[in-house]
Amino acid sequence: MIKKNIVFFATRDWILSRFFASQLNHFIVKKYNVYAVCKITDKKNLSNFKNLITININVHKTNINFITLITEIYTANKVISSLKPNLLINCGMKAIFITFIYSFLCPRIKIINFIVGLGNFFNKKFSLLKLIVINFLKILFAKKNYSFVVESINLKNRISVLFSINKSRIFVVGGVGIDTSKFKYSFTKFNKNQKIKFLIISRLLVDKGINELYFCINKLLPIYKNKIHFTIIGDLDEDNPNNISNDVLLFFKNNTMIHHIPSTNKINKYIKDSHILIHPSYHEGLSVVCQEAVCCGRGIITTNIPGCREIVRHKVNGLLVESRNKEDLLKKILYLINNSYLINNFSKKSFYLINKFSKETINQKINIYFKKLL
Repeated sequence: MIKKNIVFFATRDWILSRFFASQLNHFIVKKYNVYAVCKITDKKNLSNFKNLITININVHKTNINFITLITEIYTANKVISSLKPNLLINCGMKAIFITFIYSFLCPRIKIINFIVGLGNFFNKKFSLLKLIVINFLKILFAKKNYSFVVESINLKNRISVLFSINKSRIFVVGGVGIDTSKFKYSFTKFNKNQKIKFLIISRLLVDKGINELYFCINKLLPIYKNKIHFTIIGDLDEDNPNNISNDVLLFFKNNTMIHHIPSTNKINKYIKDSHILIHPSYHEGLSVVCQEAVCCGRGIITTNIPGCREIVRHKVNGLLVESRNKEDLLKKILYLINNSYLINNFSKKSFYLINKFSKETINQKINIYFKKLL
């Protein structure tokens, strides 16, 4: 019996390992030929997926120039065509855009477009380029061999309106599927004699709320240096014009009261060692790090936006903050410092949300969906 070829296409390897582990494992377990076509930034990122075939191609997350984009489109479509996929899974908006030629050349091949978020381009104000891209995608997304998967109902509604997609073609999976044996629940057991350990896990981008965070840390550390501690995991994003300034980056790196870690494959360890996650992002599909924090039993301070408020219930398992509002973020952090008993309360309430985001729950939904396609 000839094995079916399943091709995952993404701009980066870490996108696949962080957001698509459940989907990769679904096909690997069934012993299909599973390919990951992406830029390999670290061989460790996909090393845990046994029998996964990786193909390294040079794709930028954001466009450098028109000639580079044309080169990327040609290269990616050539590689994907050579693999003769029975199913192509595009992971993210850039991947979807790049493979449009393949979708026209092979109209009978089923293509699943996973949209984890719309990103800065579709969230910024109106521009002629944005209008052209949206209208192009409306034509592309009308193709019968396309189907769509998103993580939240809000994102389903948004892309349905934005790209004129019938809602029946959009499947809501509800999360990435957190491995609760790795991101294991533990109660915080915080007491007032301890420092409150705040944790931030994020690419250091403006639209991740890092400038608002910088404002708050600058205000808080001189006054509460004996009561609080910040750990920041993350670095600048390659090619991204939305990176924070070098001054802010150097502040995080050189401040002795901040523990800055550019990257780690032990996110679960740092969440477990913390008390509260801070995630002041401007826009999210369905925040992965917030899902991980919930499963570990940690309270969260995050923005009151779609993709975060589905995970955090205000004053139940965390605090919600007005987006792009540094004063409100400062106010909520201060509220937690002055009412530190909430840390343990949030930890208790998180326990009841674990099943919603667990690998087992999400895998059940994925299995049902993929059975219809193959």
